[in-house]
Amino acid sequence: MTNQVKAFEKSVTFRMEEEDYKEIDRIAQESGVSIAWVLRYALKQFLESRPKQLKLL
Repeated sequence: MTNQVKAFEKSVTFRMEEEDYKEIDRIAQESGVSIAWVLRYALKQFLESRPKQLKLL
């Protein structure tokens, strides 16, 4: 894939609280990237740093 944008294979839709959305939107605008980019970046950071046996709630 020379000189092409990386194609993403999966799409996910979810809902979030309004305040969280506003904060993510602010971060995206300040950084000059899309909201989707911010969410992909945050998810990648979470997956790379979490303990292997993390139990959520």
